Amino acid sequence: MRRRTILLIGGAVTVLLGAGLYGLGLLLDTGSDPGDANIGAGIAMLFGEFVGALGLAVLVAWVIAALVARMRQRNIDR
Repeated sequence: MRRRTILLIGGAVTVLLGAGLYGLGLLLDTGSDPGDANIGAGIAMLFGEFVGALGLAVLVAWVIAALVARMRQRNIDR
């Protein structure tokens, strides 16, 4: 597999994992009583945000790598 394909798949999976963790935190938080602290839900949401942001960073790296490869190909064709 090419490196850019691995970046795309890895970034998309990481974003989905982060969204799933954040959703799990929201789901766990809805079952608690108002004013009751659910520490596990907060940690899941925080970790989900971090993993999702990391996945977005990987996708940005994929976009940059794809643009650089396209620009190099254009320069070779000329």
